[in-house]
Amino acid sequence: MFNMFIMSRAKVDEYCSWLFPLLEGLEERIDDSGYDAFAARYPGRVSERLMDVWLRTTGLSLYRASRRQSGTGQLG
Repeated sequence: MFNMFIMSRAKVDEYCSWLFPLLEGLEERIDDSGYDAFAARYPGRVSERLMDVWLRTTGLSLYRASRRQSGTGQLG
């Protein structure tokens, strides 16, 4: 899953104003002190799912593209 979006600054602000209070509330309710690095990334995974929820509830159009990779794919 690779999430990217291209939208106006106003829409980004609207999305972030909706998303971050939800994630902050989630983090307040979950004690992740014993989580390993993978499990501690749960806010990121939740936010990936919530992007689709926000797009559908706002009625914005969605374009799904195939992932393209050039070069070796090696990072660093």
